[in-house]
Amino acid sequence: CTNPMASNFDPMANWEDGSCTIEGCQDPEADNYNPDANVQVDCIYLGCTDEFANNYDPGANENDGSCIYNEAFFSINSTGGCAPFELVLYNQTSVVDNGICTWFVNGENPLISCLDSVIITLDSPGDYSVTYQYEVGEFTSEYIIEDISVFEIPDIPVISFEDGTNTLSCTNCSGSLQWYQDGEPIDVDTPVSWVPTDNAFYSLEVTNDNGCSEISEEIYVLITSIDEAEFSYSQLFPNPADGHVQLTSFQKISDVKQQGRVVLEKYVDGFEVSISTSELAEGQYYLSYSTDLGQNTFVFLVQH
Repeated sequence: CTNPMASNFDPMANWEDGSCTIEGCQDPEADNYNPDANVQVDCIYLGCTDEFANNYDPGANENDGSCIYNEAFFSINSTGGCAPFELVLYNQTSVVDNGICTWFVNGENPLISCLDSVIITLDSPGDYSVTYQYEVGEFTSEYIIEDISVFEIPDIPVISFEDGTNTLSCTNCSGSLQWYQDGEPIDVDTPVSWVPTDNAFYSLEVTNDNGCSEISEEIYVLITSIDEAEFSYSQLFPNPADGHVQLTSFQKISDVKQQGRVVLEKYVDGFEVSISTSELAEGQYYLSYSTDLGQNTFVFLVQH
């Protein structure tokens, strides 16, 4: 079989012998119809499967959320999440021109809207219910969804780096801990306090038992492997900088970064160079350079 879509595709074959087996739905009316299929599998027919809905489709075998009702009815995007939680209410009532749709959260703060979807932000952790009231003249119907849970988020972790011991540590970091190096997750044996080996940007994400997470600010770590006095002949000035910075006594510049993002790539061999900072936003930057002693980084501020 030379057809890569077949379950018995043979990548070594160079002559089609008609043995290909392609599973799929063979009914052109189905939503998952496969015109290449030669082995029948279950077909999917999307539609409203609720026999009490106005648009009930007896031929449907998978509900696509399209059901509409004369009386109040709605669905939600999720039964819970982390604070602040964005709750989406999908109005599935067949609303007439003079219909009035009123939404209540825990029986309070009525919101009038007959849009197809209504978004409510639940800022505080706790248990919630939503009541939907639909009125047309003297006719009134009501539908309630309860047991909507909003979970507390953990405190934002604070990370710090100790130059003397090259140690990264954290406070406010109970729960599941995940470190990131230059935005990529890394494995750490003792995540509360550990010694990184690479010059990079680091951050820490904390996740609590409810799956809610917060991430620390990113910090740049410069590993002290060569006595910084040996780099003392390299200078960067002025600092803070406005229109430019001057770097002297170096061999090569690689890049300038802010919060792990390269904002300037400047590969220069030489002894002295001026780098324009006039187009850079105010903030803290990291200039990576090398000498015959190895790689090093200057930290400087841009202030306009």
